[in-house]
Amino acid sequence: MYCLRRERLREATFSLPSLFSHSPSLSLNLKKKTDKILSKMGEGTFGRVLECWDRKTRGYVAIKIVRSVQKYRDAAMIELEVLATLERNDASGRFHCVSLREWFDYRGHVCMVFERLGPSLYDFLRKNAYRPFPGPLVRAFGKQLLEATAYLHSLRLVHTDLKPENILLTSGDYDRPAVAAAAAAAAAAAAAAAAAAAGGGAATTASDAGAASTAVAAPVASAAGSSAAAAAAAAAASTSSRAPARVPRSSDVRVIDFGSATFDDAHHSAVVSTRHYRAPEVILGLGWSYPADLWSAGCILVELATGDALFQTHENLEHLAMMESVLGPMPEGTLEAVRRAAGGPVAVAKAAAAAAAATTATSSGAAAAPVAAPAAAPPSTSSSSVAATALAATKFFDARTRKLDWPAGASSKRSVKAVSKVAPLAEQLGRLADASLAAGAGALVDLVARLLRYDPAQRLSAREALAHPFFREDAPPWPLPPAAVGDERPRPASAGGVGEGGEVAGGGGGAGTAAAAAAAAAAPIEATATTAGATTGGAPALTDTAEDTAEGGKAAAANPPLAAAGGGARPRSENGST
Repeated sequence: MYCLRRERLREATFSLPSLFSHSPSLSLNLKKKTDKILSKMGEGTFGRVLECWDRKTRGYVAIKIVRSVQKYRDAAMIELEVLATLERNDASGRFHCVSLREWFDYRGHVCMVFERLGPSLYDFLRKNAYRPFPGPLVRAFGKQLLEATAYLHSLRLVHTDLKPENILLTSGDYDRPAVAAAAAAAAAAAAAAAAAAAGGGAATTASDAGAASTAVAAPVASAAGSSAAAAAAAAAASTSSRAPARVPRSSDVRVIDFGSATFDDAHHSAVVSTRHYRAPEVILGLGWSYPADLWSAGCILVELATGDALFQTHENLEHLAMMESVLGPMPEGTLEAVRRAAGGPVAVAKAAAAAAAATTATSSGAAAAPVAAPAAAPPSTSSSSVAATALAATKFFDARTRKLDWPAGASSKRSVKAVSKVAPLAEQLGRLADASLAAGAGALVDLVARLLRYDPAQRLSAREALAHPFFREDAPPWPLPPAAVGDERPRPASAGGVGEGGEVAGGGGGAGTAAAAAAAAAAPIEATATTAGATTGGAPALTDTAEDTAEGGKAAAANPPLAAAGGGARPRSENGST
């Protein structure tokens, strides 16, 4: 499946320059007229993705064409290795990862053929005016994302670039539940008016009207799509005050774009992930591994539930300050950990002295002497690049207080204002999430807080996250406390900020006070759940038994392997950028 198709290369008559400025009538393999290019599906620094019609299989495909630049070719070959590993271990595609049909190389351009998919979750949000997804869909998407992540990690792979753009729906079909609900209400009102006009008794009561509305709306919900979660989402969305204009008919998704995926024992770049989903250990140069994917997953869950990216920033210090606004202060000792990663206090002092000397020389008009890099491993190794990142991160902290240098270190008043507007996690979910998520919002806050712990070692694994009550259908309701959904912004100490003894919600140890705030509603879960480790403030305990691990590792029912690549444009940083 993955070997070079010599016949296709001999018969290919198109030129790549014309391919990158294609016309709808252009065909790949013109003599055999095998693939006809229909439209452009996406574009990025790597090249572009084209929608094509395969005349041989009589079906649509998506072909990812990589630019003929060596670094992009090298990345494409690594991606092919990753895709081959995924296909070899999951031929049925039940772990929700994109499946490669075939690939070929033409004049230096690596071309990967996938089956066509629907829009990305980000594109769907954008076209839906950034309205949040209904609760059932947030659960379905989150479960599939974590199942795919658990599968990747079991193969010793780190995706490194999880984001809504890289999660594609298998179908672009959707329904309009708000329109259906309005039609049902209109029908109920018409029925009530007709009953009153006929004089056949008292006017239809409000409860009768509600029953008529439900009777009309039920067929709409039942026909919402092939997925039970999508049907439930349509029904729930019809009663929401912030109901989305569109709801996907199917909740099936595929994780795509393995161009940055890294085997755990391979070279690790210093900076990975798109900015908004980048873990703090990456920003601080502390090294990264599997937990970096779980941080991204936590950010994605919030975005799907609220419609807004959790951290909307393009600057490192501002990003860290936003993390503290959402999750509370960073744990004590963070600066010391960054200094150790940078090579120790001596390396930090030398770098500071060199920077001061360079500044002095520049201000005096003399040519600045080149600043020597700190003593570290050769540049080709991961350790040197990580140390350089950590060295740069030491300036984000106040050396006297050993805390984040904010707002004193802010680049502008606008940056300070932007951070001040970022609310704690519980408040964001309580204020912005769809009404259909209200019964489980407390569970979602607790799950996300555990995925967004500052310390990677304390973060939930993908399998542990799948066993969380948020994904359990039989879990009792776990709403947010009134303080988290009121008009007045709650104090950090009571809404996911700093826990007792300086513990941070989602950072360090314990579940944090975001979970403690929902203790009253969580009591039924707490009374029956067992725990593998201490929890804070009465949060429902997570089991860590073999039974739960097996349950969390179960995949969804097998689906036909569908695949596509690329995604819509987004005003965000490219993967690995700062």
